[in-house]
Formats: sequence, structure tokens, C-alpha cells
Amino acid sequence: MTWRRLFPLPVLFLWVGASGCGPSPTLGPTKAPPPPRPSPTESQQRLASAQAGAATVLNLAGLQQAIQMFQAQEDRFPTNLAELTVAGYLREIPQLPAGEKLDYDPATGQVGWSPK
Repeated sequence: MTWRRLFPLPVLFLWVGASGCGPSPTLGPTKAPPPPRPSPTESQQRLASAQAGAATVLNLAGLQQAIQMFQAQEDRFPTNLAELTVAGYLREIPQLPAGEKLDYDPATGQVGWSPK
């Protein structure tokens, strides 16, 4: 082989080798890894719990509105919640999630829920 054919080869090796030398650039501070995601069953349980809570609040808001309408037309609060269904203000008394019960105060017309 001639000198001219071999000359580009060492130059190529030096150029490739030199390009990988030297300090590597810093990328800045590293971030902590994100927290692990909850499993699908945990997410589904949280979603179901949130939906049940939202449904309970909506049911109680509708019940409170029926009590206020009864009071406005009858000039008194209902003696019990069943009176709202008999008078036609509600089709049925809203059901709460398991383990919860309705609390109704006929003196003030306030309704809420608490654990059984």
C-alpha cells in the first residue's frame, strides 16, 4: 500500500478518538423521580368514593330545597322527611351510602348526614 492511502486512516482514528475525550457537559441538577402512581384499583376506589360523596351532597341539596319549598308554602317545616314525599315535594327520600344516616331537625328544617 502506498503512503497516500494509509495517511487518511490514522488521521481518521485520531479525529474520532479525540472527539470523545474531554469533560462531558453537565446537565444541571438532577430531579427526584416522580412518586409512584397508585394502582388502578386504588384509583378506582378513590373515584368511587369521590362520586359517592358528590352524589350525597347533591341529594342533600335537593332535600334541603324540598324542605325550603315546603316551608314557604305550608309556613312550617315538615315534621319528618316522609311528609315531603306524601305532599309531593319529593318522589322518594334520597339514599345515602352504606354506613351513613340522615339527620333531620324539624325545628330548624336543617338536614345533614352522619355515620350510623
